[in-house]
Amino acid sequence: MEYGLEIWAGEKVLDIEWSVRGAILVRSFGRGAWEKRLISAASEAV
Repeated sequence: MEYGLEIWAGEKVLDIEWSVRGAILVRSFGRGAWEKRLISAASEAV
């Protein structure tokens, strides 16, 4: 895959890859408080 994203919150909590053709692969995902922090940061950036 051409692109990837890893999010770390003490440990890796999200690891995804995607391609320009539309394929998406979620390698790992773990729920936690990091989700609220990410959503909050994203809404402040707008």
